[in-house]
Amino acid sequence: MNEAFVDTSGIVALLWKRDARHAQARIAWKKLITLRSGLVTTDLVVAESVTLARSRGGYDLSVRLGERLLARPFEIVWATRPLVDEAWSLYRKYEDHVLSLCDCVSFAVMRARKIAVAFAYDDDFDGVGFERAR
Repeated sequence: MNEAFVDTSGIVALLWKRDARHAQARIAWKKLITLRSGLVTTDLVVAESVTLARSRGGYDLSVRLGERLLARPFEIVWATRPLVDEAWSLYRKYEDHVLSLCDCVSFAVMRARKIAVAFAYDDDFDGVGFERAR
């Protein structure tokens, strides 16, 4: 089974109908589900997404999103010390990119698991060599 990484930017685009990439995100999401892609994310993405959902849509939306992300088919990779160390190396390497440490943890997971595709609308994924789901 192919795996795809699920990023906060993809979740945001999928959830908010007013997002400029909402229609595109719905199409990409349906393709991932149809292809039965394994959906991988990190605990940091879950935390970031739930926080954004609460600030944009309220507590109830944040709880529904959290419940969804913590359930199957999502596999959550936890930010261990070795993973954060690898992410920190990437953060230091890409001085010319505006990255968050959360982004770099995502990239480290994708590299370690050989995941080439991300459900993401953050240009940084392209900038460091990954493909975005379309």
